[in-house]
Amino acid sequence: SSMKFFRSKRICIVSLVILVNTVTLIVKTHREFLLADDVENHLSDVRDFYEVPDQLVNNNSSSIEKDYLSALPDFERNGGGLVVFYHVAKTGGSTIRSLFQKVSHEKPSQFSYRRISSPFRDELEDSTNIDSSDGEMCLPPGIYPQWPTKVHGQFQRLLSNNFNEESKEKTTLLEIHGGSPGLRELLPLIKEWREMSKSNNKPFFAFTTIREPVSYAKSYFKQFHLNCEHDWCEQDKYEDATEENLLMSTQPNRQCFLLNHASSVAGMKKRFYEKCKVTEDDCKDILKAMEDNLDWIGTTERLSKDTIPLLLRMFGFAYDDVSTKNKTIGRNEKVSEKLPYEKSLDESKVLALSPFDQAMYARIKSEYTLSDDIL
Repeated sequence: SSMKFFRSKRICIVSLVILVNTVTLIVKTHREFLLADDVENHLSDVRDFYEVPDQLVNNNSSSIEKDYLSALPDFERNGGGLVVFYHVAKTGGSTIRSLFQKVSHEKPSQFSYRRISSPFRDELEDSTNIDSSDGEMCLPPGIYPQWPTKVHGQFQRLLSNNFNEESKEKTTLLEIHGGSPGLRELLPLIKEWREMSKSNNKPFFAFTTIREPVSYAKSYFKQFHLNCEHDWCEQDKYEDATEENLLMSTQPNRQCFLLNHASSVAGMKKRFYEKCKVTEDDCKDILKAMEDNLDWIGTTERLSKDTIPLLLRMFGFAYDDVSTKNKTIGRNEKVSEKLPYEKSLDESKVLALSPFDQAMYARIKSEYTLSDDIL
C-alpha cells in the first residue's frame, strides 16, 4: 500500500477562499475560443479540487514530516529495489535524470539508471481508430505497441533476479519519458511492482512532478514550439516569441493530458489533443490515482528544496556531494533568461486556459511541501 501523506501546515481556510476566488476571476478572462457557458459549467468542478481539511495541521506538522521522512526507504543499505519516475515534459525531469545518472555513476555497484519510452510513429497514428469514449487508451500505442507488457515482463524478471541473487542486488532508477502510454495506464503496473517489492522486503519508491501553469506554458512554448526542428517537437511551430503565439500554442490543461495519456508528445500529431481532450473528471481521477499510488508528487518550483533532497536522502548522498559536482542539479538549477514578451505577459490569460491544471497544482503544492528546515 502507498504511504500516507501529510498536509502542509501552510494550508488555511483564508488562503483557500482567496485561491478559489482567484480562480473564478481567472476563468472569466479566458480566451475567446473558450465558451463562456462551458467555463461557468466547469467552475464548480474547479472549486471541488480544493478540499477543506477536516482538521488543520498547525501544531504537529513537524512531527508528521519527521514520521514521513523516517519511513522513506533506504536504497543505500537495502539493494535490489526500484525507483520509478514518471517524467512529465518540462516539469524538471531533466534535473532528475541528471541526478539518476550521477548517482549510478558514483555508485555503480548499487544503482543502475534506465530510461524507457515509446515515441509515436506517423503510420501508427494515421491508422489508429482507437476511441476514448469507452475509457480505453485513446492515443495510439507508440512505436512499440507491446511496450507496457514488454516492460512489465522485463521488470518482473529484473526484480525477481534481485530478490534471489545476492550478486545482483542493484537498485534500478527508472525514468519513464517519451510517448504513450500515460501514467493512467501505468499505475496498475506500478502497483504490482510495489506489491512484488514489498513481498520480498525490497525498497520501492514511485513519484512524478508537476509545474505552476504559467511557468509551464512559457517553458513548453520555448522548448516545443519556438523554432523547434526536432522530430519530438509539436507540429505547430512559431518563429516569433510573442504573447499571442504563446497563447495560440497553449493546449488547455496540458499537464493533465500528459499525465493521463503520454509523458511527452514525442512526435504526436496535434489532432490528438482534441480527440483525447481531458475532462474535469479525468483531471480529478488522475490526481486521486496519483495520491493513492505514488509515494511523492513534487513541484518544479521546489525541486531543490523537496524532491532532490528526498531522493539524495534515500540514495545515501549528502546534498553537496552531488550539487557541487554537477551544476544542473539541486540549488544550481539553470534558470533560462526571460524573453521580452514575458515582461508584460498577462498571466491571467494563460491561467484561464488551464483551470484544472491550476487546481491540481495548488492542491499538490499544499499537500506535498516540506518545511524548509526539515531536511
